Amino acid sequence: MKDVATRYGKLLMDVDKQWKDAAKGTTRFDDPDREELRRVLYGADSPADAPLALDWGFLSLFPDRATQGEYQKHLNALEEWLGKGPPRAMVLNDTSRPYDPRIFERGNPGRPSDPVSRQFIKVANPARKPFASAGSGRLDLAREIVSKDNPLTARVFVNRVWMQHFGKALVGTPGDFGLRGDAPTHPELLDWLASEWVNPSANSSEARAEQNAPRTSWSIKRLHKLIMTSATYTQDSLDRADAAPVDPDNRLLWKQNRRRLEFEPLHDAVLAASGQLDPKLGGPSARLFGNNKRRAVYGYIDRLEFPSLLTTFDVPNPAGFAPERTNTTVSPQALFLMNGPFARDAAKKLVALPAFQKLTDSGERLDWIYLTLYGRRPDADERKLALPFVAKGADRWIDLAHGLLMTNEFAFVD
Repeated sequence: MKDVATRYGKLLMDVDKQWKDAAKGTTRFDDPDREELRRVLYGADSPADAPLALDWGFLSLFPDRATQGEYQKHLNALEEWLGKGPPRAMVLNDTSRPYDPRIFERGNPGRPSDPVSRQFIKVANPARKPFASAGSGRLDLAREIVSKDNPLTARVFVNRVWMQHFGKALVGTPGDFGLRGDAPTHPELLDWLASEWVNPSANSSEARAEQNAPRTSWSIKRLHKLIMTSATYTQDSLDRADAAPVDPDNRLLWKQNRRRLEFEPLHDAVLAASGQLDPKLGGPSARLFGNNKRRAVYGYIDRLEFPSLLTTFDVPNPAGFAPERTNTTVSPQALFLMNGPFARDAAKKLVALPAFQKLTDSGERLDWIYLTLYGRRPDADERKLALPFVAKGADRWIDLAHGLLMTNEFAFVD
């Protein structure tokens, strides 16, 4: 029994290491040389398969308390992973004998009525027909959703992409295209974009520019390019005396909408400007801030303990449905950048960059900071205020960079 306990103890230590490595993306669990480890980890009656309330009795087989305590730590880590699940991909398999569900009279499961064939949603396709396949119907449903004969999918998607680029959607209720939703401000434009996305026309200017390049249906990259190279998107956000009184809400798109960066691009912009952003693609998620310098899209989110900071910056809780974000301006947003370590550390990193340090002239340094953060040089008034300020000490450059990171010019897209 002592040999068995020792063997299982070593395997548990190996399991703990494998999980930690897997969380870092440096190992895989499908290694063919680890059949015994897989059996211990996933097999019936294995320690990993045991109930959490089980008393790990085999620990008493170890001769000393120090060894028992060491393995108890691994067991505690194992129990923690059992609650969250080890790093693995979840798959959904169809049952071998699918069946047609029945209508419950007045919603009562005790009163089943007629069976309903597996088929598409009637409100989206009144001429629907039962799915022909013998499976669950999930694949048939997916094909119906992206069918070229389904006008709703393309319009909903194009509307959301437009909303991300302009701040406002063509249909003001992106989560509701029904009778109670808003009518599109530009219905012909919405229809054309949806049609062009699903079935690119050979006569479009973009198609002529691509010459013999294939025109891919449902290409999201092509949709982005189509919108972002348009004359509408490339307008500036300045008011026009002839248009503002007639259309103050810019519903007719006579200018680009001035909009504030959302939390994720603001986070990434601060890191990029200070030379800290890690551009690596893929890999596991990681906690925001601290030593993690990756893009915010890789930030770890716990739905049960959603960070209050993200709520402050209008990031919706992923546990709920949110077709669009709210846009609030509250003092904690400015206080986070003003008093928190994130922007301050970025300012220190910015002025510590070799490109800045090699400059000795204050005017050249000022030009470099403005070009890095704003893409322009300071005007006469800004130069008049900044140069005497930084002349008072080396730390003033950090203060200046910190202040520029908090301005609307840095946080807004014009």
